Amino acid sequence: MKPKASGSARYRSAGYADTVGRIASNVRRLRAAGRWTQEEVAARAGRLSPRLYRQIEAGTTNLTAATLTRIAEALETDVAELLIPAAPVRPTRGRPRKTPWGEGQGPSEGTQGERQREGERVGPPLLGVQGLLDGALSLPPLESPPSVLAGTAGNPRSPNETEASVPADALTEATRLARRVAEVRQALENRRNQLAEEALRIESALLNLTDTPGRVPTAALPAAPRVTTTAVAIPPLEAEHGVRGAVAVLLRANPGGLRTTELAEAIRSSSLRLRKNELHNTVRSMFDAGVLTREGFRGGFVYRLRAAMADELLMAVETRGSRGGREGT
Repeated sequence: MKPKASGSARYRSAGYADTVGRIASNVRRLRAAGRWTQEEVAARAGRLSPRLYRQIEAGTTNLTAATLTRIAEALETDVAELLIPAAPVRPTRGRPRKTPWGEGQGPSEGTQGERQREGERVGPPLLGVQGLLDGALSLPPLESPPSVLAGTAGNPRSPNETEASVPADALTEATRLARRVAEVRQALENRRNQLAEEALRIESALLNLTDTPGRVPTAALPAAPRVTTTAVAIPPLEAEHGVRGAVAVLLRANPGGLRTTELAEAIRSSSLRLRKNELHNTVRSMFDAGVLTREGFRGGFVYRLRAAMADELLMAVETRGSRGGREGT
């Protein structure tokens, strides 16, 4: 049994070694762009050991998905940025990419199935990367671009290249999925911008339909019998009625309904004296109790006395008024 070579990752697959080197190159590039030292990035990556971080930049240690995620967060980027090669190499047109053979293995050795098993053995150092990418791609279909789900755009392949000609390496597949993650993110950003423009267009159309901001034109409201301010019938109001009783008497005399402002003008013409917000609070409580109904828009509600409760309420008002009259005599 040969001794394990020092200074290199334990998993000696050519595909894995290339990916580790690619990650190391991207980590060095992003750290230099952010003007961080190795110690600073190690500290930002959840107190990662500086010695381990130096080995990662040198490409001489194995990686796990958790470590890769921590480094990506420390560099303020994502895992896809660490996996995507800076300058992808395009294979010769119509020919599969050549895979370096393992030590002591010739070109005639190693079938496609053996290379597939080799790719499966490469998987454990980056266990979880596939799950991270699959989770990022579990999105509903979008209208554009169609290549996002087809997986054809953005892949460095010639038109004659097929899936069978690509080495069955888990990390190569992870890189391909990382490119698709970037495409999905771009598609979502484009869709978000389209929705924002559509929302602005709808809001503009609604503003054009209103005569004043926030108020629907009167013509758009359902037709209903209504009295004007000059046609308000004002029956005799007594102080013993109270504000609640006065509202009931006025609405009984005006079956078409009254606005709060019309109720206030009618009550002020009597001997009753209103305190601040007393009428608004009374009308609101009567509406909440189901005594009144209303229709219209905010700031101009028309209140009506509910027929089912009108007789009972007016009887109580008349009883209170007659009792007050007897007490005053």
